[in-house]
Amino acid sequence: MGFNVHITRVDLNDYYDDPDRYSDESANISMQEWIDYINQDDEMRLDGYAEALFSNGETLICVDESMAVWTQHPDQSITSWFWLDDGMITAKNPDSHMIKKMHSIAKTLNAKVQGEDCYDIDKEGKPIIPPEGLSFRELKPWWKFW
Repeated sequence: MGFNVHITRVDLNDYYDDPDRYSDESANISMQEWIDYINQDDEMRLDGYAEALFSNGETLICVDESMAVWTQHPDQSITSWFWLDDGMITAKNPDSHMIKKMHSIAKTLNAKVQGEDCYDIDKEGKPIIPPEGLSFRELKPWWKFW
């Protein structure tokens, strides 16, 4: 499993309530925007796939035309993959370095960084808890239905 973090222009609470509402490109990050961003950022490389080698010698390959790699992670043993899905740029289990890179990307694309629990995430990777006075509905994570 893991925890996805998204660069998005859409509030994820609204997205999870009605994903069809965001099926058009009006609020989404388009594939062309993503490619244009990658082409202007010397730290990013569009690979179109991700490859992971397991300790038993087997290889897992995920093919996705939007799959890109951040090549300047301080720990070069970490491969930092980003991909476009449903108009959002996503990273799985990003560390603090990746979160900072996500904020840089979001700023360029006029977007924000949100976790799959619908909270905005600050540059240190911590959720930004909404102020008091919001309803339970506004604070409830997307996966809770009660």
